[in-house]
Parts: sequence; structure tokens; C-alpha cells
Amino acid sequence: MIEITHYHLSRETPQLETVDFQDWLCKTVTPHQSFAMSKHITLSVAKLEHNIQINIDASALEKIVDNLVSNALRYTNDGGSVEVIPFADNKIFGFIVKDTGIGISEEEQKEIFKEFYRTAKAKEMIKLGTGLGLNLVKEIVRKHNGKIEVKSKVDQGSDFKVIIPLS
Repeated sequence: MIEITHYHLSRETPQLETVDFQDWLCKTVTPHQSFAMSKHITLSVAKLEHNIQINIDASALEKIVDNLVSNALRYTNDGGSVEVIPFADNKIFGFIVKDTGIGISEEEQKEIFKEFYRTAKAKEMIKLGTGLGLNLVKEIVRKHNGKIEVKSKVDQGSDFKVIIPLS
């Protein structure tokens, strides 16, 4: 008999903590540096104009950053770049994960957040993958009343923008 365990996207009640947004983002991206270096990819985090303290569910939002950065690195060819660009004002905060990777066609951009969906180019480049990552990201963003946008052109890279309201 096979037992299936459902993965909980995030706790029902967020564990909020106050963090320095720039520091938190840098600490979250840093573990990805060794993989980036192994592919000769430049991985950077842009600097916010002003430091800002925000109240967030850090572990839930780390899943978003981890997924988007790891996807960007996986689907960017050797020698490319991945940049994480934070932004914040008194109403919203978020970040853009910008890569010089394989890109996503317009038709496939409509599908990428669906459970188990992987683009044809992604399957070609990397055989392993469940197609669950972006679905998880979308659900966590939704639980934080935010939105995620994607801009991409095949062979020119992708920008994933996460926007979350400050509570």
C-alpha cells in the first residue's frame, strides 16, 4: 500500500518576523552562489536605495526566492547572469529575479504556474523536475495577497516579479 502525504504550502497562520529586507534577501540568495559559480553564472542581488524593515513570514517567502533563483540558475547557460532586484515602498515590497536563460514562449507563459507543467525547452535542458515549483510559488504568493508576473522571450531570458502588499 502506498501512502500519499500532502505537502502543506505554508502554515495557516504565518509566522511573522521583522527583518531588514536587503539583509534577508542577501542571506536567502547566498546559498545559491556555489551552484552559480559551478556554471560560471554571475549571481547578484541589487541594493535597495533605502534600508527597510518589513514584517514577513520569512520561511514561506524563502521558498519563493529559493525556487525562482534555483530555476533561473538551472535554465541559464554557462556564462550567463541572474540578478535579484528588490523593491519596496510604503504599500508593497517584492523582488524581480532576472536571468539571461533559455526563456519561455508566450504560449507556455500561460501554463507555467499549473501543477506538474514543464516547458518543452526546460525538459530538453534538464531531464529531472516535477513541475511543482512554480505552482508552489504561486500559491504562497496568493496566500500573502500578492501577485507574480513573468516577462520572457525565448533565448533571451526571463523576469519573474513578485509583488506583496505590506500589512
